[in-house]
Amino acid sequence: MMVCSKILLLILGSLYAVVVNSDNLSQYDDLKVIRVRPVNHFQMISLLDLEDDIDFWRRPDQINRFADLMITPNNSQRVMHYLSSRNIAYEILINNVRTVVQNERDQMAKTKKRLEMLRSSDSLRTDIIVGFWQSYQRYEAIENLMNDLQNKYPNLVAKINFGKSFEGRELNLMRIGAISDDKKPVVFIEGGIHAREWISPAFVTHFANRLLTGYENQDADIKKLMETFDFYIVPLLNPDGYEYTHTKYRLWRKTRSIQKSSSCIGADPNRNFGYEWGGEGTSNNPCSEIYTGTKAFSEPEVKAETDYIMKHLEGRALVYVAVHSYGQYLLYPWGYTDKQTPDNDRLDGMAKLATDAMAKRYQSKYIYGMSTTVLYAAAGAGDDWAYGAASIPYSYTLELRDTGSHGFQLPPEQIIPTSEEAGDGMITMLLAIIKNDL
Repeated sequence: MMVCSKILLLILGSLYAVVVNSDNLSQYDDLKVIRVRPVNHFQMISLLDLEDDIDFWRRPDQINRFADLMITPNNSQRVMHYLSSRNIAYEILINNVRTVVQNERDQMAKTKKRLEMLRSSDSLRTDIIVGFWQSYQRYEAIENLMNDLQNKYPNLVAKINFGKSFEGRELNLMRIGAISDDKKPVVFIEGGIHAREWISPAFVTHFANRLLTGYENQDADIKKLMETFDFYIVPLLNPDGYEYTHTKYRLWRKTRSIQKSSSCIGADPNRNFGYEWGGEGTSNNPCSEIYTGTKAFSEPEVKAETDYIMKHLEGRALVYVAVHSYGQYLLYPWGYTDKQTPDNDRLDGMAKLATDAMAKRYQSKYIYGMSTTVLYAAAGAGDDWAYGAASIPYSYTLELRDTGSHGFQLPPEQIIPTSEEAGDGMITMLLAIIKNDL
């Protein structure tokens, strides 16, 4: 059943009218994030009818499961009326997005100034590297960090280019491992595929550094991981979108590719993988946040990554982890269907070990399970492709902090604790995989 009322048509005319042409704080004025929870089929379909025209921070997909959406001053009254007329209850998660963005920027500016002083004084590179996770970093800083780590650990790190983004930025990864050779099993970690999920590249780089410092300090668990696996770590798969969130609009999600059929920019790279592409949980509307792209692998970033895996890592890749935010979940295939994979029990068991470990340090609760059961359907996603097309037996999506109070704008002071707990889970899971499979 499709809802098609006059009020819906009015809402669609202005729901997505957010100015994104300049890095001006006023564009965030009185943007609110609200949480809804459909309790019946009619309510869920009513919410889904808005999907192409509203920025759902968390998509409505199941009855009695919450969804988060951002509303603007232009449409807030109409949205509230639309929800009320369908008896859809809501609560306000973020009352003014501008305040959150401003706080984030203020802290980042302070940290940037301190790090610039360290670099200009030629202080120990270790000091600079440690300070990296006091704030969210730009593309250039992430590239510099990879160079720093390669220079500091030349026998453990190799920076590798695997392509270019739509706007011409280099796509680089780090290969990290002790006694690296072409026979070791591979752990592939992908960060920064969704532009606004800043905690993702922050965690991925933190985990890379944790592997290196742990090996240097003779940590027994890290040493075992480094000697068993080669880690291929992509800190930032969507650099164009990521830079856009720093310079133009903090809440941008997609790539920045130009669409010939539309004035709307970009596609959702995590709906662009060529496995069950275009299925449930996607849109063929170029203006949608979950737009699939014109075809599978239309986005150069996705094509470059998957080509690299198939050309260089086929048969070696044992683990794939795509890092996202927010919600605190550890998910595994399938995302395109509610049918279980043949390896469901094994994937579930490893996810339980990981989430138990993630809870120990800061008591953070991460929910684990199959994507469509625990979260929502999302065809054309990276973990489905990794498992279904690249035959990577342990394929996961990790959704980092938090559960909604900050959404994508996780405060910088949470970078390190988030990275520590997520790293604990990764290490625990990988050690269990060694015991189980190797």
